[in-house]
Formats: sequence, C-alpha cells, structure tokens
Amino acid sequence: MFGALFTAGLAHNLARDLPADVAGRLADAGGGSIEAVAGLPAAQQLAYKTAFADALTTVFTYAVPIMVVAFLLTWLLKEIPLRSSTHSAEDTGRELAAPTPTPPPVPAHRAAR
Repeated sequence: MFGALFTAGLAHNLARDLPADVAGRLADAGGGSIEAVAGLPAAQQLAYKTAFADALTTVFTYAVPIMVVAFLLTWLLKEIPLRSSTHSAEDTGRELAAPTPTPPPVPAHRAAR
C-alpha cells in the first residue's frame, strides 16, 4: 500500500516539476535509476530529488497515523497467560530422563535357598 502511494506521488511530482520529455526518459530508464538521474542537468536533478523527498514525505504522513492507531488497538487485545504453574529445571529433567532399568525378578526356587 505504501509503495503504491509512493509511486503515485513520485509520478505526480515528476510530471509537475520536470518537462514531459525528461519524465518520460526517466520512466523508460527504469523509473529514475541513479545513472538516469546523474545524466540530468543540475536543475533537473534537484527537481527530481525534491519530487522524491516530497513523495516520501507523503508516505510518512499517511503511515504515522495508521501506526499510532495500530499501537492503540494493541491495548484492546485480551491477555492470554502462557501457563499457570512453574516447574523447576530439576523436575523437567526427571520427566524427560530415560527410565532406570529395574533388575529382573529373582525366581522363587532360588529365593528359598
């Protein structure tokens, strides 16, 4: 959304600040690549940079209120606790440890001796 807003603002500003043939050449050269802008006369470079800055300012003019509203909406979210009890690391280790082997039962005829 903000990229579309920036692109529309830049196109509008370039059409307003630069001659139509220069704006068309910039659009053909990739929408204002560094090389294309560097090839312009100093006055037109300044006009391009001003148009770029104005388009970026417009984006932030719309983005800041949206972000403030989004932040304020986070205060309305219900808190969901992660868990209600705690276990020590020692208890957790015991639960996850491999069971200790128990010795096999002694046969009844050997236990009587």
